[in-house]
Amino acid sequence: MKYRVTVSQTALNAILVYICLSTAALSDSAILHIVGILALVVILIASNLNESILLAVIFTPNLAIVTLSNTGIGLIGLVYLIAFFKCLIISKSKFRARPMIIVPFVYLSLVSLTRAAYGNIYDVFVICEVFIVIFTWNYIFDNAGQDLYKQIYCAYSFGCVLMMIGMLFNSLAISSSELSRRMAILDDANFTSMAYIILFASSLLAYSYKLEVEHPVVNIIISLIGGAATGSRGFLVSLGVVVLVFALAGVINKKERKATLLFGLIIIIVSILYFMGVEYVVDLYNNTIGRTINLSNSYSSGEFMDVTSGRMFLWKYYSNNILNNRNILLFGRGFHNYYLSQNGGYFGMSAHNSYIASIIGVGLIGTVMLFISYFSLWKDRLLVKHQKGSISFISVFSGTAVGYFLLDGILDLRLIMSIVMTLVMYRIYQYESIRTS
Repeated sequence: MKYRVTVSQTALNAILVYICLSTAALSDSAILHIVGILALVVILIASNLNESILLAVIFTPNLAIVTLSNTGIGLIGLVYLIAFFKCLIISKSKFRARPMIIVPFVYLSLVSLTRAAYGNIYDVFVICEVFIVIFTWNYIFDNAGQDLYKQIYCAYSFGCVLMMIGMLFNSLAISSSELSRRMAILDDANFTSMAYIILFASSLLAYSYKLEVEHPVVNIIISLIGGAATGSRGFLVSLGVVVLVFALAGVINKKERKATLLFGLIIIIVSILYFMGVEYVVDLYNNTIGRTINLSNSYSSGEFMDVTSGRMFLWKYYSNNILNNRNILLFGRGFHNYYLSQNGGYFGMSAHNSYIASIIGVGLIGTVMLFISYFSLWKDRLLVKHQKGSISFISVFSGTAVGYFLLDGILDLRLIMSIVMTLVMYRIYQYESIRTS
């Protein structure tokens, strides 16, 4: 019962801040944005350590809303920085710096500081933000108990509920011609969908293993509705990957079979609703599968857009540029305004692939360093060879990682959150397995 009370108190604070920030974004009020950020900072400082962590988790799904203005730099890193300081100052536990985090941090910091000398300050901010988050979660995983992991799951699901409410209000502020694809406030529909993939996979694990967390089935439904509303084909691909991992795991563990059968039942129900002509389901088809078929027909007739909405062109374009420039291949050229143009064409288009963009940003060396730091959170913690463990826990990250193959977001904190939630769900499972054995 303790973690429910903590989450409810934190949720109230989060609601107040979210209302302020969402109103500021929808009304384009810089002053209200500042008020919302200041309120969030004051609440973080006044909260205890666990509440600060939970607030950071709540705002991670819709991190785009945590800004000083509609065009400002995101400040979710500031939220984690305050939580990290609380970890160091308030808690009596020692911070254990892992070489798998320190070495990448030093290398990437030096690279970004070198670029700052030439005017690229953006890279310094985003690299520091990423490592603040990694340092924070590394500390949490070294010191947290079972209750906090359950709180984190509840906080993330609550953040997705707030995001869904924000999507509704955001759709009311958009012209009717753009309502077919809904997105979180100040966010992109594809990135919004990845936040729901994390919730879906985490909740599917909770349902399959009967973990003692609140409302996993409800959260599965919320994630499917929210993700489908974005009209993101990447969401459907990621969804398929999550279910595929569960299906493969179900070959050796019957607990995953139940989840796979549940998803199959959902597909049958959705198909029936489509043929019945239910408007929402028909719109979902038109925005995903139907849109892909239309793009394929357009490409066949000689137009630019292919079934990937032009992504394959961009991937080839940026890949050729990388391979033809050894310095970019090894060290990158920075994340800020890396967009290339050829004869004045396609200027301003990102690579639309997190892994290609990462090589452009920090090169092969920096990309390897980034992934070493990301997966350092799993080092000695995620043991799928556990007696009753299952590869299905990797579904949280694998589904999201595939989705980010279609997005430009190697430094997006929701990608890191998929790694975090993988371990959070596994830790809950571990504790409950030990308790019941």
